[in-house]
Amino acid sequence: MVSVRVRVPVKATLFGEHAVVYQKPAIAATLPLHIRVEVKPLDKKAIVIESRGINVPLRKAVYDRASEVVNGEVDSDIVKKVISYVIKAIEVCEESSEAKFKGYSVAIESSLPVGVGLGTSAAISVGTVTACLVLNGAVSVLSNDVRRLIAYLAWQTEKRVQGAASPMDTHTVTFGGLLYIKPWIPSVEPIEPKCKFPLIVGYTHKAYTTAELVSHVKDLYTKHSRVVELIMDLIAVVVEEARKCIEQCRLDELGELMNINHGLLSALGVVSPQTDTIVHALRRAGALGAKMSGAGGGGAFLALAKTEKDAEMLSSVAKSLGATVVAQSIHMGGVDIESGR
Repeated sequence: MVSVRVRVPVKATLFGEHAVVYQKPAIAATLPLHIRVEVKPLDKKAIVIESRGINVPLRKAVYDRASEVVNGEVDSDIVKKVISYVIKAIEVCEESSEAKFKGYSVAIESSLPVGVGLGTSAAISVGTVTACLVLNGAVSVLSNDVRRLIAYLAWQTEKRVQGAASPMDTHTVTFGGLLYIKPWIPSVEPIEPKCKFPLIVGYTHKAYTTAELVSHVKDLYTKHSRVVELIMDLIAVVVEEARKCIEQCRLDELGELMNINHGLLSALGVVSPQTDTIVHALRRAGALGAKMSGAGGGGAFLALAKTEKDAEMLSSVAKSLGATVVAQSIHMGGVDIESGR
């Protein structure tokens, strides 16, 4: 049977989270950890969604396209959201291409939980959109123009599911590498580091959803607009300075900017106590800088090490505090087609 299998990296936000929602720049990078999405055509009006290893309580769900009813074990909010991303990704794909099939089978493979701040939902959206476009013959080669289309369609997918979404995650995992994000366009610019910088990325349990945390910051903005505007402006300045430090290999200063960014996010009330404990422990253990990453409320964090050996030691420190460490380097690739048609 004809099928398309794609591989999509997850990502970490290095600088600029939350401010990016307010049209400020950000810096993000893809990680050497991938989600795989395989899409096959079906001869019935349904979308069958299966998981293989994905860390959510979903094995198989069937969406009847005629009745718009989902059958299967879909009790949890996380499962419902994963299903929604797949369904909406298929919809936006078909709207932008000549749909050739009545339905689709979509299999998702991942070792990561959804919703920890590493862009897993964006990866699922990008992977589903890409595989659907290839399957329907709309694209065959992932040129920059095609990647822009995929990133845009995946962003529309996230907006349909979430109501509002930054283009950062979908653009980052589509293009890959170390990127400067311009959400007001939206577009990305690659950042060329002059040297390697050892980075550890991990996550803890996340107590709140991204939507809840974005809503919290929005409420804070409504109450204290002048103060929050200044915080967002300061985060934007940190992003610009961080880009210079990366390009000029000024790692000590880069670490200091991570610490500043973390403090500003703490002022917005999105840093969980557990993440704060880990971040400060990593600094005491010798990290040049450490901060939360993503929406907060638990979830992802990162730290900049002096050397690769130090990165190993920092990973051990984070694990001893209950964190899961997923990466110690940046991956320079974006979405790619592993097999198809």
